[in-house]
Amino acid sequence: MKNRYYNRMKVTRFILLYKLMAESWVIAPIFRTAIWWLSDDIFVWIDGSFFSSKNINIRDNARWISLNRALAKDSATTVVEKINKIIRVTTTDYMAFGSSWWIYRKTGWSWVKITTNTPATATLDALEFNWYIYWTTTSWLHRLAKWSISNDITAAESINRQALDTASYHPLEIKTWDMFVWNGSKLGKVDILNVYSALFTLESNATIKEINMFGGIIRILTISSLWWNTIYLWSGTEDSPDETIPLPWWNVYHSVIFNWYNYLITSKWLCALDWYNVYIIKETDQFKDTLASFAIFNQKLYIGWIWWVYCFWAKNKNYPNVLNLEHTTSNGNTADEINAIFSDWTDLYVSWSQSTNYWIDKLWTNYALAGELITKWYYAKDLHDIKEAIMLTYWFKPLLANEKITVSYSVDWGIYVKIRDVISTTDTLDTFTDDMPTSTKFQYIQFKIEFVWPWTTTPWLYSMTLKFNNNIKR
Repeated sequence: MKNRYYNRMKVTRFILLYKLMAESWVIAPIFRTAIWWLSDDIFVWIDGSFFSSKNINIRDNARWISLNRALAKDSATTVVEKINKIIRVTTTDYMAFGSSWWIYRKTGWSWVKITTNTPATATLDALEFNWYIYWTTTSWLHRLAKWSISNDITAAESINRQALDTASYHPLEIKTWDMFVWNGSKLGKVDILNVYSALFTLESNATIKEINMFGGIIRILTISSLWWNTIYLWSGTEDSPDETIPLPWWNVYHSVIFNWYNYLITSKWLCALDWYNVYIIKETDQFKDTLASFAIFNQKLYIGWIWWVYCFWAKNKNYPNVLNLEHTTSNGNTADEINAIFSDWTDLYVSWSQSTNYWIDKLWTNYALAGELITKWYYAKDLHDIKEAIMLTYWFKPLLANEKITVSYSVDWGIYVKIRDVISTTDTLDTFTDDMPTSTKFQYIQFKIEFVWPWTTTPWLYSMTLKFNNNIKR
């Protein structure tokens, strides 16, 4: 009797072992509330699970993802031109400078045009220095006393402070008690007494395009007639720049200093430059030749690129930064063109245009209209193995009224197939398990999670796991 029981146990174990060998079931955490963030941080998710997202908050919450805050129109009516520059002055006024001379002031919920002269030429740069607001156009440095700001500055608006050589770039920068004015290949300054004087001239074929302060050193980004860039390093006190950093065969559109790096948007890449070395972060050929714009907001680097506002940042210094599509315009259309972004550490403003319509958006407290997150392609340990998806489980916060989460999948670069719409009226649990179609065999699989909003709240997704068979015969 004992031997028969023992033999039966051996047969049973053999059958179970045979089944396990024939069917290798794997539970794959596509993403989860663990010790890793998407691709950059220490709080949540597994390393490498993140491919891309739009209007999704991937950084600020330690245990879930949600919709991001929304950009909303900050003007009751449209402005009448592209806005090239937005600043805030010490009177607490916000001012916007347009592409055909007009100047706007933020009054309540609207941006009001405060100039009435016939439009002339685009504003290239603007800032406040020593009780005055200075701005440059293609051939002039202009000045307005800040106490003259009102809803009508007609009497003061045409003060041409200094004639400049005609150029497409006239950037301004302040160091200590001087404001430097870059004039083609020349440098001038306005001192504490508001007196202008010329300083030195660079090579004749160089046009000064951007200037940044980095560790007390002024970085002068130039573009030459041969279409390559050079960065000149200047202490601000010597008679000429001290060193140069050549950037051959690149067309640098814009630059900014952030967290001890000089970030550059070029015709091909988003790059980070330390003192001398350039690190390529991401290819940007899809952005083409555009006026990019930078802003530092909530200790993160925001980048305006053609249609959308991206964010480049890591929450933890031990993980690489991630470039994420953080916000779409209030219009949410891929035809919207970002013209300028600005932050005063309290608010984020984005100017954009579409055809002949022009707007200024502000980052609002409510949530974006909709958003989506796409996972990386998953192939388990061996990309050549054929797998069979069996079951998908996901965890989320119980949905409130009008909230919805849509989960779809794609295998081997195919079209997305919807698995489920999770809606608040019928799906009241916080965990769902869906059987995948039995025909879902793959080498690669990718998931898309879409969020829909009811304006003041957002869905919250915690994690998602996939159960699949990793031993399918071809």
